[in-house]
Amino acid sequence: MTRTLRRFETASALASAAAALFSEAACEAVEARGRFCVVLPGGRTPTLLFAALREAPWAGKVPWHDSHFFWSDERCLPADHPDSNYGLARRELLTRVSIPAGHVHRAPTEISAANQAAAAWEHALREFFGAGAHAPLFPEFDLVVLGIGADGHTASLFPGDPALEISERWVAAVAPSGTPPVARLTLTLPVFNHARRVMFLGAGPDKRQVMDAIATGNNPAAARFPAARVSPRGQLIWLYTEAPL
Repeated sequence: MTRTLRRFETASALASAAAALFSEAACEAVEARGRFCVVLPGGRTPTLLFAALREAPWAGKVPWHDSHFFWSDERCLPADHPDSNYGLARRELLTRVSIPAGHVHRAPTEISAANQAAAAWEHALREFFGAGAHAPLFPEFDLVVLGIGADGHTASLFPGDPALEISERWVAAVAPSGTPPVARLTLTLPVFNHARRVMFLGAGPDKRQVMDAIATGNNPAAARFPAARVSPRGQLIWLYTEAPL
């Protein structure tokens, strides 16, 4: 694994850098394997990336027709709910560029029971990446984009949650949290750690302490942060700005 940390003075500078890395990963994947499989996050920070990608020059550089979109995690809410991660990406990016409908692979949150939804989502992922004798142990996404919370959580992997210890499953159901409490689905650490490239996006002064602890890679205090346990086979890239969104 190679690790890179880049800091930016402004949110717009971070967004431009993230869009450039996204485009680079997409073009490399399509040239090498014929398709680009990317995992998108939820939260506020990714809207910076989405806004950059839908505008020139990046809107014309990303091979959208060869790109497949997945999500790091999702709340168990209707797809059109304002707090849906899929809904956010759809509003801010997916309807603004030309993407085949069959290339959008959202979590099946219409299934009311979280454990059943997690199993259905994992089944769909396994079908996409190959089932049978030649099925991969874990998917190998070309790019995973993740956010980070002030508590060090990423996706829906929170400090102390049992989902952090999952070693075989691709998708986990996470107990309800938030106000009001909502169950969540999340890809697991082994999935993130089999990616070719992981790009973390962090913005705001409340993230500085956790970013400083994690991104250097040699701080024992970072062990308590779920984001610190993301260690992909390929590149690990941290992009951070202290500027507020």
